[in-house]
Amino acid sequence: MLSDLGLSPYTVFVAGASDGCLAQLGSGAINPGEAAITIGTSGAIRTVTADPRPDETGRLFTYVLEDRYVAGGAINNGGVAVQWLGKVLSPGAFDAAAFTADAFTVAPGSDGLLCLPYFQGERAPVWDSKASGAFANVRQHHTPAHFRRALIEGISFSLYSILEALGPIKQISVSGGFTASEPGYSCWRTFLDYRCCWKKKMMLRRWAPRYWGGMR
Repeated sequence: MLSDLGLSPYTVFVAGASDGCLAQLGSGAINPGEAAITIGTSGAIRTVTADPRPDETGRLFTYVLEDRYVAGGAINNGGVAVQWLGKVLSPGAFDAAAFTADAFTVAPGSDGLLCLPYFQGERAPVWDSKASGAFANVRQHHTPAHFRRALIEGISFSLYSILEALGPIKQISVSGGFTASEPGYSCWRTFLDYRCCWKKKMMLRRWAPRYWGGMR
């Protein structure tokens, strides 16, 4: 085959993997009961299982990772929705730290303001490219901070709905640009009500040799 393709017999082939599998591996959440949440432009939550974990309602995906599986789901509307709202409320350069700081001046529940954060359609758990976002229960006393807080809570609920489908989870590794600040991480830790581990940097170099070495 190599000669047919005009390649040297010494050509090295390297097998790749999906970004979801590699992100899970890099998080270090590879043991039973451990999950990883990544919130950047989009968002995802995954866990490693010994067997495929099909979901009758179609909320989850499953990747093959050697003799194990990565089950979870991804959302379209993570940091990209936050950036969009931030620029709508404060035109100009977006400041993520200022956005979260202002949002957290409002008490949980956003004084009744609700957000359905499907501004770019949605993947898990609804899988509807035509889904639209909305703010509900808007009242005159709601300020920009309320809208910021409601969006963060809406994104949190989206991820939580995937978490519920995954089954029993004991610990969650949290990473991604949107959780890079202490207030952002504290929000997710409080909202999820799970033991969380803040991953400022993915640990692929540390975990990959241990993981692959232990499987061969």
